Amino acid sequence: MTSKQDVVDNLAALSEAALAASRTTGIVERLRTREAFRAALVEAYRANQLAVIGPDAMERKFAIGDRVTKTKGSKWTGRVVGFYSTDLTPEGYAVESENEPGSVQIYPAAAIAALTEGV
Repeated sequence: MTSKQDVVDNLAALSEAALAASRTTGIVERLRTREAFRAALVEAYRANQLAVIGPDAMERKFAIGDRVTKTKGSKWTGRVVGFYSTDLTPEGYAVESENEPGSVQIYPAAAIAALTEGV
């Protein structure tokens, strides 16, 4: 099993690579590096090697990387890329569209549902 320090070192190296790629390469290489970084973050998070610390460390319905869709109104399907919390929305999610990469919408937990990989 990989140690937490190895995970931190790997994420730091990927972060540096992403920063360098953003300055010197074309869009394809930047996206490839960004996806590698995101995959490493999701893997570390799911392996309990990367934890959310502080008041944001609550039990959540969805995790980073989970595939979700909006349940009513306009269509929006994508992956959870972040969390938010307000007085009116104690559990909210930032969802990046799988049809428009880079485009993110925020939704309360009640407005989205999990999707399986094959759907």
